[in-house]
Amino acid sequence: MKTRCKSNIIRHAQHTSPALFLPWIIVVFFLSLPACGGVSSFAPTTDQAAKPSKPAVIDPIKLQIGKLCDLENAVRIAFEPHDIQTSAWGNGKELVSTLPVGSGEGEYHLFLDDRGTLVGIVTIIRDGLDLRPYSVIQQWLTRTKKTDFIVESAVDPSAQGIRHASYHVHREREKVHGVVVLSRDGASLLYIDSRVLPGFSSILAANSARFLKRIDRIHAASLSAEKQNLVAFQHFAAAEVSRVGFCSAPDPARAVKGYDAALKLGFDDLLYQAEAHHRTGLAYRDQEMFSEAISALQRSLEIRPSIAEVHHHLGTVYERMNDAEHAIEGYLTAVRLRPNFLVARYHLAAVYANVNPKKSIREFETYVVLAEDNKGEQDRLQRAKEYLLKLKQTR
Repeated sequence: MKTRCKSNIIRHAQHTSPALFLPWIIVVFFLSLPACGGVSSFAPTTDQAAKPSKPAVIDPIKLQIGKLCDLENAVRIAFEPHDIQTSAWGNGKELVSTLPVGSGEGEYHLFLDDRGTLVGIVTIIRDGLDLRPYSVIQQWLTRTKKTDFIVESAVDPSAQGIRHASYHVHREREKVHGVVVLSRDGASLLYIDSRVLPGFSSILAANSARFLKRIDRIHAASLSAEKQNLVAFQHFAAAEVSRVGFCSAPDPARAVKGYDAALKLGFDDLLYQAEAHHRTGLAYRDQEMFSEAISALQRSLEIRPSIAEVHHHLGTVYERMNDAEHAIEGYLTAVRLRPNFLVARYHLAAVYANVNPKKSIREFETYVVLAEDNKGEQDRLQRAKEYLLKLKQTR
């Protein structure tokens, strides 16, 4: 029964879109456990046992050690067959174990927040995994956003010791998947694979110094400095998880507390100070605490006054308060700062519909032209066209 179930999983994986193979395998594996009767260890499924129809290995990393949003107890139960080291990570914990990767070994680093929720899984292959046998991974890399950078060899500090690297990242609503690949002897080698909740992507990115320096023969002095104020960033990230509801239903009240804790600890980076106030405003807005939302958004604008998103969100607060004058002011500022800011222009046109139909028609027509070829705007585009038709019929 278990062998047949494992075979079904691998056959399904071979027909999965290359761009989704790494995040997908975790979900499929765990959903399959009840049907397969569970597993006693995390030993990778062998090609011989699974009898795949194709020889290519799709996922050599075998990310079978947990899924994001798991609680600590579930993670530890899953780890029972393996040695695990635990250490402090700011206000949370880091769990580390070694598991097979391809023909070698990988360090699996699991990061838990202050409430014991799994927020990041980072795999480090210290001597690299040659990707030439793994065409599916190579195809995935070509479809992701890529940033090139260099690191110096600790063995050879000369120009020949410079190693070209690339950081590939794919962002989804509920996770950020990043990979670091280095070139050596004409081959691409996978060294780091990172999958984290979006709020934590800035402190658990695959190309951060704390992970890069774990790679064999990398000169630590060539790496950029890590972020300071780790605990402040953790509070900010956890607040994002609560506000958006990545692991459960959105909890804006808890989010406000998280942003407040981050601001009290302080950020050296003005961007994060401004964003903490910005996101606090959104959390207050979602609780219909409009005066508090306006105050928070205005504090964000005091730090960074030319951010179109903040002016747009200020407009949304006033619109919910039925204050058309101030809503229009917020939306107008947003589109002046960014003329192709589609959602702000749509909202501006919609508010104008009740106070100035002529301006509403003009803004809707501008929006339609800008949004016509944007696949993500099709629903809103259809509504805009319906608005336009009604406005023109009543003139």
